[in-house]
Amino acid sequence: MNVTDATPNIRTVMIRAVRKRLIGREVGPLPNGRGSVGRCSVNRARRAVVVGLVVFFTAQVLMSVAIRREWVPVGDPVFAEKIALLRQHPQFFTTDTPVTPRVLMLGSSRTHLAFDAAKFATATNTTAFNFGCPAAGPMTSALYLRRLRAMGVTPDFVFVEFHPGFLTLTDPPFEGQWLHAYRLRHGEPDHLRRFGWNIPTPPHHSWTGWGKTTWDFRFGLLNHYAPGVLPCPFGLTVGARNDPFGYVEGIETKPADMPRALKRTQDQYAPVLKDYHIGGPGFEALRDILTVCRDANIRAAIVVTPEATVLRSWYRAEGNADIATFAKRLTQEFGVPLYDARDWVPDGAFADGHHLTARGATIFTERLAVESQQNGRR
Repeated sequence: MNVTDATPNIRTVMIRAVRKRLIGREVGPLPNGRGSVGRCSVNRARRAVVVGLVVFFTAQVLMSVAIRREWVPVGDPVFAEKIALLRQHPQFFTTDTPVTPRVLMLGSSRTHLAFDAAKFATATNTTAFNFGCPAAGPMTSALYLRRLRAMGVTPDFVFVEFHPGFLTLTDPPFEGQWLHAYRLRHGEPDHLRRFGWNIPTPPHHSWTGWGKTTWDFRFGLLNHYAPGVLPCPFGLTVGARNDPFGYVEGIETKPADMPRALKRTQDQYAPVLKDYHIGGPGFEALRDILTVCRDANIRAAIVVTPEATVLRSWYRAEGNADIATFAKRLTQEFGVPLYDARDWVPDGAFADGHHLTARGATIFTERLAVESQQNGRR
C-alpha cells in the first residue's frame, strides 16, 4: 500500500475538524477525498463576496448618477436649497420682457441676513430675490452666477456683495475652508484656478470617484438625511428659516452676550486681519462676476456690506484705505455704481459685528432701496 495514498489530505482534515466543531459531527469525504460540505461552504463564501462587491459598486454608481443629475440634492446642499426657492418665482426663468425688473443679490451670510428682498421689491416696484448663502464669498458667488445663467435665470439687475474679509491675499484663500471640493461641478475647478486658487481636481470628477460616492458626498448625504449627526447641529443649510424670497431674519444678541459674539468674529477673521491686503482669488472672482454681468447685459452694482464700528477698526487704517481704493477701482473698471454700506447700520443692530439683526436688515434694505432709486434717476 502506498503510504502517500493513505495519508489524509491536510486541507480535508482541517475542513472536517472545523465542520465537526461547528455542527458536532464529522463530514464524510467525496470520492476525490475532499469534504463536500467544506467545498460548498468555500464556494458559497466566494459567491457572497463577489455578489456583495457587485451590489456595493452598483449602488455607488447609481448614487453617483443620482447626485450628478441632481435627483437628490446632496451635491451642493446650499445651492440646492436656494435654487428650490428661486424656482417658485418663474419670472426669473423667462426671456420675455418682465412686467417689473428682476433684481438678484449675490453674497454671503451677510447678504443672507441683510437684504430683505420682499421689502426691497415693494419699495422699488421690482421683483427681488436674495441669493445670499452661508459662507459664500466671491468665488462661490461667481460659480453660482454661472450655474444660474446656465439654468436660464435672467435677472435684469444684480447686486454684488463686496465682503472685505473674502478679498484678501491669503494662501489658501480664506473662503476655501467652506467651499469644499464635493460641492464643485465639472469645470468649476478650472474657474477657481483661473482666479488663482490652485485647487486639486475633486475625486468625484475622475473615474475613481465612481466607487466611493458615499464617502465623497458624506457631508451632503448627512445634511439631507441625518443633519443631527453633523458637527454643526443645524446642518449645512438654514432650511425653513428662509422666507419665500431667500431672506433670513437675523437674531438678536443680548447686550451681555455681545462681547463673546464679537470675540468669535474676531477669532474667525484673525487670519485675514493680521496683515490685511486686498487681492488674490477672491478679488479676481469678484471681477469675474462683474464681467459675466457685463457680457450678458445685466446691470450690476457693488455693495460693501455693513460692519460695526469695532470690526472696521480691526482692519486698521491701511486696510480700510485698501477697501475704499479697490471698491472704487471696480466701479471705474466696469462702470457700475457703488453702495458703501459699511457705516449705514448703527452698532446696536448687529448680532456679532457683521451679521445684522432684523432691525438692521430693515435699515439696510430701506436705504439701499432709496439710494438705488436715486441712482437710477440720475
